[in-house]
Amino acid sequence: RELFWLDVQDPAQPILQDSLTIPNPITSIHLEGDQAHLIIAVPDFNAPTLADGWQQVDLSEPSRPRLTTFFDAPFLLYQVLTYKNTAYLTRGTPELPMLDVTDAAAPRTLAPLTGFDGNVMALALYDHYLLVESASCFRTCNSTLTIFDASQPQQLHQISQFSHHGSFRTLLVHPPFVTLAGTAILTLNLTQPETPQPVGELAVPEYIFDAVLADNWLYAATGTGLLTVDLSQPDQPQRVDQQLPNVLLTHIALDNRLLAALSPQDGMYLFTL
Repeated sequence: RELFWLDVQDPAQPILQDSLTIPNPITSIHLEGDQAHLIIAVPDFNAPTLADGWQQVDLSEPSRPRLTTFFDAPFLLYQVLTYKNTAYLTRGTPELPMLDVTDAAAPRTLAPLTGFDGNVMALALYDHYLLVESASCFRTCNSTLTIFDASQPQQLHQISQFSHHGSFRTLLVHPPFVTLAGTAILTLNLTQPETPQPVGELAVPEYIFDAVLADNWLYAATGTGLLTVDLSQPDQPQRVDQQLPNVLLTHIALDNRLLAALSPQDGMYLFTL
């Protein structure tokens, strides 16, 4: 229930600067510019006073984070993505909740987008296109990447779909490509968003919970440590390295040349690239 910030000018000796108390437990953090979106998720019927929701934090002064808007969601949240005063949310169901955040202090609920073949798992923006990854799993997983024209963010227009096997929780955009990470690493060419084209695929030993891109390198948090993949040739992704092979990593973040990986058991690992 606390947000910590560290001085990592010397990555070998991070210094705790301060902390900020959050009313409810934090399950994930998404950064967009000078705003942090904290996903508050408490699926615990023994704690009825706690609420699921989305807490915004103002990071315009990094040494003094400030709590701003809290949206009390009537559902469990996984990811928040904002675009042109519209927030898109994922909650692991076959619909896409949306909010009008023109007035950030008073988000307004919009009609959710429905009709997905499976549960919405991940979101990303490619230019003015919204990418929505959904998955349906029963014995095996089948997924669909749906691409919407988001020129009018609150009136999404579907332009294409691409179906594939597996389940993916992370979408990484590096134009003209998008790379999906989960049960495998799959790269698609979106030069023509109306007809996504598969480019390359790489099998992975463990499920990828989170991933980031730095130049042509993909760094993935997996059940067996930190996986590094060379994507310099998107049609021939190459597994390069595996560090912390016995450590469960669930989240990963990149700031300039500093990579942070989170382990539920051990805390945070820092790497310089």
